[in-house]
Amino acid sequence: MGLIPLTSLDEAWLLDSPLNKCQPVCYVTCEKMSARDMKRLIMQRLVANTTRMQCCLTKFLGSVFMKKLPMNEIQQAVEIIEKDSGHSLHTEQDLGDFLAKEINIPISFDDVQWKMWIVEDYSDDEIAILFKEHHVMADGIGILEIIMLMTDEFKPEAMIDFRPTSWFNQMLLYLISPFFILYYLMPILFKRRDKFSITNVRFRFLDNVIF
Repeated sequence: MGLIPLTSLDEAWLLDSPLNKCQPVCYVTCEKMSARDMKRLIMQRLVANTTRMQCCLTKFLGSVFMKKLPMNEIQQAVEIIEKDSGHSLHTEQDLGDFLAKEINIPISFDDVQWKMWIVEDYSDDEIAILFKEHHVMADGIGILEIIMLMTDEFKPEAMIDFRPTSWFNQMLLYLISPFFILYYLMPILFKRRDKFSITNVRFRFLDNVIF
């Protein structure tokens, strides 16, 4: 079905609120170049090599999964801010004010969970790139991977390796999880403890009274 499971930590970030959108934002400036060339490099080097940057969120049987979108839809997430767009972004304060507004605008589940803006006329010798994402798209390790993919020399040995979980395995875990709850609950309900849990000293039982 093309569904990619989320980790428990990823799912926790979905519990955001109006006071906390869980959307980190940042901006970088770099040497002057064409905004369209920069967009092409972002799509080829970064997005094409990062699965989560290609996915929207979708619900299936009450759980949230990631699902890949067509590349033509993903390209809309990278917006070039033209000179006549009505935005005046020429200082760090301008960039900060712009992102301060964007951080409170939620991202639809139907879209990729990030947004990028390229400001070609930021200054005479620099362009600016602004970026926001929902935290569900990456934890600290995932963000490190994104940074590594943007470098000229990619070193996969620097990344922490995780065993991937398939959609089938994820659904199997959901189905058998109630049995694990019963497994740990039964001793609590029906097995009498004979030692203190903290001091490990044995109880003394007399006529069902504990001394």
